[in-house]
Amino acid sequence: MNNQEIAEILYENASIARRTLAAIVDTLILLIILGGPLMIYLNHQIDIDNLNSMRFDERQDYILQKMKSRGLDLRVTIVIIIDSLLVLLYYMATESLYGQTLGKMITGIAVVDINKKKIGIFQAFVRNLPKALLFFLMSPLGFIMLIDHFAALFDDRGMRIFDRFASTLVVYEYVLNREKENRSAEYIHLGGSK
Repeated sequence: MNNQEIAEILYENASIARRTLAAIVDTLILLIILGGPLMIYLNHQIDIDNLNSMRFDERQDYILQKMKSRGLDLRVTIVIIIDSLLVLLYYMATESLYGQTLGKMITGIAVVDINKKKIGIFQAFVRNLPKALLFFLMSPLGFIMLIDHFAALFDDRGMRIFDRFASTLVVYEYVLNREKENRSAEYIHLGGSK
């Protein structure tokens, strides 16, 4: 195999399906870690058993009324803002340190910059900013995330809008592993030792 063929194999972009599966895994992990305590807290503050006897359209009014009467609306808003920042921190830390979130590790994909190198903390911040807006999906801000992800369907490299801003790509995991092997091989070839 010549070098051009190796380069094509090394830098194969991850499929939208694989990226979506990784996003679902990460979302489930974050919902359990961040959403679980919030739901337990709200369950104790709002009589959840009452909800079962209500029509769907009555439930939202009931929950909002209970939250306001107990002063929970401000507390829940603060928790949502903190959760959004924790979501952003999770993605920034895992992608800048390891090139992968837990979901990406499980699905075998990773994030690299457009030069196929490890991304930095600022790139991780920029590319994941829409994910922090996930908790605000009911507001116009949440649609930024949907538009961002939808744009990847129309890009030949599968880049989201914020991937373009951050100059990042999502590739199959072996890209990182093979790149590390190649650097080690080059170092040994130049007379160095491991």
